[in-house]
Amino acid sequence: MTTHSLPNDILFARQPIMDSTKGLFGFEILYRGIDYDLTKEGDGHGATAELLNNLCSCLKEHKTLHNIRLFINVDEHFINSPSFFPNPSTEIVLEILETVKPTPSVLGKLASLRKDGFQFALDDFEFEPERMAFIPYVDFIKIDVLLCNKKDIQAQIEALKGRGVTFIAEKIETQEAFEEYKELGVSYFQGYFLERPTLTEGVKLSANKQVVLKLLSELSRDDIEVEEAAEITICDPNLMVKLLLLVNSLLLSIRCRVIYQW
Repeated sequence: MTTHSLPNDILFARQPIMDSTKGLFGFEILYRGIDYDLTKEGDGHGATAELLNNLCSCLKEHKTLHNIRLFINVDEHFINSPSFFPNPSTEIVLEILETVKPTPSVLGKLASLRKDGFQFALDDFEFEPERMAFIPYVDFIKIDVLLCNKKDIQAQIEALKGRGVTFIAEKIETQEAFEEYKELGVSYFQGYFLERPTLTEGVKLSANKQVVLKLLSELSRDDIEVEEAAEITICDPNLMVKLLLLVNSLLLSIRCRVIYQW
């Protein structure tokens, strides 16, 4: 299917995370939709779900993001949600927002997810004592250099050596700051000095709701056959394309590519 005649939608924004030589390490993927207000408590869950949908089940004009780490913000509602989670992937890092509290339920869920192979980053870390409880469960710590004292950052990096975490300095806005934090032993960098977030466009495909509801109803049967599900799916080309994009996406991390032959 070609997309030349279809209008482009804004799917998300992405900002690079770079190493000490300014080589690309990954991207933070940022919500840029209109349906959710990230300043409102509870909207973060829906925003993350929409972002993941756009990332993996939309037709995109841009180069693939496969084989590059993608940092995706998650709030407490998303962490505790039983409804949706991507498969463990070396390409996805779930970034724990600063609003998330290290409650027993959250820490228990993180421990379980890490055992399943998920990776986590701690966002906007200011070395607050109450957030230190997250350290055993994260692979990356993102330090907000505009909110932290340089000496405190140096002391905390030394104190956390050997804990298995990698530091990312965010909000790097000058060459001087880049050089300073590189000298402190920070591995990766993000900020306006390196690159501002850029919008990514693509085509959102809307599936027929009646077909989707029928498929969901049939999938609840214990005796449904693959051929039956396929017959329902091909009734809506958009749904078929979305499912093919999803199963071949980095969310599922399958080893072989799934195709459909007419």
